[in-house]
Amino acid sequence: IYSENEDITLEEKPSLTLDDISEVKKSYENYGDKRPVIDITLTKEGARKFYFLTKENIGMPIAIVVNKQIVSLSIVNTEIIGGNVSISGNFSEKEVDDMIDKLKRK
Repeated sequence: IYSENEDITLEEKPSLTLDDISEVKKSYENYGDKRPVIDITLTKEGARKFYFLTKENIGMPIAIVVNKQIVSLSIVNTEIIGGNVSISGNFSEKEVDDMIDKLKRK
């Protein structure tokens, strides 16, 4: 089981790449201060990869990396089915727009 005090080591090769993304868009949280959120829809193959990645890493952190920076580090509670991923955090509108721009480049 992962502890927040542990160092994170990223895999040399990412489990999913831009080719696994079919759509990226901005939405807003449905509660609180309506912070911007990045909604990602994976391709069929990307969804399959993400399902196995989450299934094999329950209790462990998964990093979402954009432009060589970790933008989200979440502990996996259960396998994720369906190929829809949301990245939320304390991001400004500009930060979200910049990440979306980078995620749309193929």
